[in-house]
Amino acid sequence: MARDTMSLYFGDSGIRVMTTRGRRITKLAYIPVDINLADSKASEKENEIANQIRHLFRAQRIGGRRIILGISGLHCFVRPVLLPELPRKMLEEAVSREAKRVFPVPLDQFYLSWQIMSSSGGKARILLVAIPRNIADAAVR
Repeated sequence: MARDTMSLYFGDSGIRVMTTRGRRITKLAYIPVDINLADSKASEKENEIANQIRHLFRAQRIGGRRIILGISGLHCFVRPVLLPELPRKMLEEAVSREAKRVFPVPLDQFYLSWQIMSSSGGKARILLVAIPRNIADAAVR
């Protein structure tokens, strides 16, 4: 049995919604909204944006239990780094230290995610991504 999934993407010019059943797209919708989740007044816009999303869901009869949330990468930092191959516990600490070194911002204001892209010759290529906490938290709310 195919599962229904909804993807909700917050771009810089609006919100895109896609519902799928298995691999088939069942609905597409777009709301042009000046979101600017990085704005210091974003909390004032949250209720307005939430109401627009609710209205769209009702009008298009969109629903779903599984939701995939996407956020524009405009305000994110992305850096590839090369580290020695290490055990997982040590690698987490090494990634954290490397992120503090390569990102030009204090990491306590960001969510950090990373993934090993490849490993060979005793080296691991890792992709680091940092997204501001205020942007991610506003989108989730």
